[in-house]
Amino acid sequence: MQCIQSLRVLAYLTTHVTSRRTFGTPDLPARCSPTTQTLRLCCAFKDSTLKTHLDLPRRKPVGIPAEGAAKSEGVCRVPTGIGKSLLERPRHSVKVRTFDNIPPGSSRGVIEITSKEKIVEKIQRLKKERNAIILAHNYQVPEVQDVGDYLGDSLNLSKIAAGTNADVIVFCGVDFMAESAKILSPGKVVIHPVRGASCPMAAMIDVESLRELQRANPEAATVAYVNTTAEVKAEVDICCTSSNAVRVVKSLPNKEIIFVPDVNLGLYVQRFVPEKRFIFWRGYCHVHQNIDVEDIRELKEKHPAAEIMVHPECQPAVIDMADHVYSTQGMMQHARDSSARKFILGTEREMSYRLGKENPDKFFLPVENAICTAMKKIKLEDVLNSLETLEPRIELSQDIIERARLPLEKMVDIGRGD
Repeated sequence: MQCIQSLRVLAYLTTHVTSRRTFGTPDLPARCSPTTQTLRLCCAFKDSTLKTHLDLPRRKPVGIPAEGAAKSEGVCRVPTGIGKSLLERPRHSVKVRTFDNIPPGSSRGVIEITSKEKIVEKIQRLKKERNAIILAHNYQVPEVQDVGDYLGDSLNLSKIAAGTNADVIVFCGVDFMAESAKILSPGKVVIHPVRGASCPMAAMIDVESLRELQRANPEAATVAYVNTTAEVKAEVDICCTSSNAVRVVKSLPNKEIIFVPDVNLGLYVQRFVPEKRFIFWRGYCHVHQNIDVEDIRELKEKHPAAEIMVHPECQPAVIDMADHVYSTQGMMQHARDSSARKFILGTEREMSYRLGKENPDKFFLPVENAICTAMKKIKLEDVLNSLETLEPRIELSQDIIERARLPLEKMVDIGRGD
């Protein structure tokens, strides 16, 4: 409990302290009210324990994961992006250090605040030194989008990965996207800044289950949504993205189609290819699955003039309500071309950031609870760390790369359909 309290103090400081300052009896921000509670800050060090009292206003505690604190020799790090507001707009990196000449048991220490601007400067410098590019998916947090050299959906970013002259690709997305970049650019160093940023839908289908489905339907062609592991891609005839899934299925002569893993995208494709028989795998994107009719209806009642744009990973009933069904890149294009001023978005909430940034005269209304937590795991500090260390790298066997490349290259060659 004491550790959690200590982290809350540091989270407070990331919000309110904007300069380097020494503390024993701290110089408190002016906004602190007389009605306060005292929390004890304890950071463990090799040779001593740094302790101080900070008076903080009574306020609802921010949510801080227990793994947020990391003990080390002389440094206690607290990642930015804590709590809802900080998750979306991290501003500082905080380090707490003891002075080298202070004996054990002393209560004096120093707080160092590293501004977001400094981190961005380091990222830009390291990109040049490493001949690196940063690819960022449209669902990444704004700060990561802002440092991306290229933003887009899976197909757009796959094309860039396949054609880049960079030596290093930093892929800010979920795991299967970085794997696809490695498959298409096997000679490049491909870095995925946070290993734990993995797509739940990609984990819903495995190689053995797919092979069993293929044995039961030997005449069917197998189409894998790009949201699959490299190992699964190595077993299929062709991959697709949400932007070209209809074109991919239409390109196949087979009358039967095994479509994995997203059943909602498969059902959407089936509307346009009714002459084919589909064998679906019952996977789904939890973000789009949880967008329901009431979410869209509520926004429409508040904004009757708004156009409704939804992603084809949404449930059929939600798609039926939409004015337009697009991949995220398709949404970007339509928003630029449309005369409408307001848009209801049936996709991950962070899409509204890029849309608003590139169309400042228009309004984009997301479903507030449509959040992909996996996409939010990559923070600005992770991007910097990956450029400093060139880790964690995506490593795949040569056999998987060779077998998975052909289905991906077919997908890229077919191009967009929205």
